[in-house]
Amino acid sequence: DCLVKRAVAEALRGELGDAFSQLAGGDDAQLWECSAIIAAKGCAPQILHADTVFTDSPQVFTALVALQNIQPHMGATRFVPRTMSGVRGEKAHELLEQDRDGDGKNGYASRVSSVVAALREGEAVLYDSRTLHCGGPHQPAPEEPPERVVLVLSFRHALADESLSNTDMHGAGSVLPEIAAMQLTLGPLRR
Repeated sequence: DCLVKRAVAEALRGELGDAFSQLAGGDDAQLWECSAIIAAKGCAPQILHADTVFTDSPQVFTALVALQNIQPHMGATRFVPRTMSGVRGEKAHELLEQDRDGDGKNGYASRVSSVVAALREGEAVLYDSRTLHCGGPHQPAPEEPPERVVLVLSFRHALADESLSNTDMHGAGSVLPEIAAMQLTLGPLRR
């Protein structure tokens, strides 16, 4: 609708659009996700995960745009640095899988160092889909908003392997089928 179109256009004008273009292989990068994440008061944390499987090359880049000030206790997203590429990234993904598939004794998710994206309204965090991350628990103070809301924009790298489908992220495509059929790219959305 018009409100979403305006929000996307405003978000992609300037630095964020420039960064997407540089990281995602130019203005031919395809819109892959356009949604909102809403974490209500009392919401449990997500499990540590990546949005796509570990590969040698980037697949998708995502921005979380804060629609209000987000403090760590409001479920701010936690990121594990340097887990999107290289030997360190590959090892991190292996340890996380061992945790999930095995008995969990290595405790990777609970012991790994991370950073929390506490954002001010209008700020964004931009990350590679292979980066390990999770939303935290939402436990706001009484005077704060009852929900944490972020606008989510993802673009598939212009040179990504064609085998990556929109259903590969989070198990289901988040772009409405009629929007996905348009095959919108970054360039026109930035203008």
